[in-house]
Amino acid sequence: MALDVGDVFDIGGKARWRIVLRVFKGASRASAGQDVLVPEALRAKLNKLWAWKVREGESVDADAPLFVSRLGQRLSLRQVRHGFRVWQKRAGFERRATFHMLRHTACSNLYAQTKDIRLLTQRFARHRSLVTTMVYTHPSDDDLARAVEGLRC
Repeated sequence: MALDVGDVFDIGGKARWRIVLRVFKGASRASAGQDVLVPEALRAKLNKLWAWKVREGESVDADAPLFVSRLGQRLSLRQVRHGFRVWQKRAGFERRATFHMLRHTACSNLYAQTKDIRLLTQRFARHRSLVTTMVYTHPSDDDLARAVEGLRC
């Protein structure tokens, strides 16, 4: 919600592969910004967003808000949460999801894919402490079975 067009797109309108966050949890204590790597599939969607913004006459100036309301104002957290709830209802979700649940799922999936808690998952989650990141490890029964099979008798 705090992202500007210039945070996400370069001067030519191409989506950046790295986005530097200016506003984030703990930003007042951090000495430097935090960055997020953007996968190619998302960059392709962002490039479509740029084209849509141009077609619709929305500002693509570097300091313009990335996402705006129908009135052309920066979206508020309340508006985004409400829209997300409405979308879930229309999509037929049986259980309401929160943005934090999406973050948790992304971090858990990254750990399950890489098994690299420190370098990838901790950095991806932007946690200072590895202990905080450990909540994403969720060893499965299959993980336990593979580990036990590797034991010597």
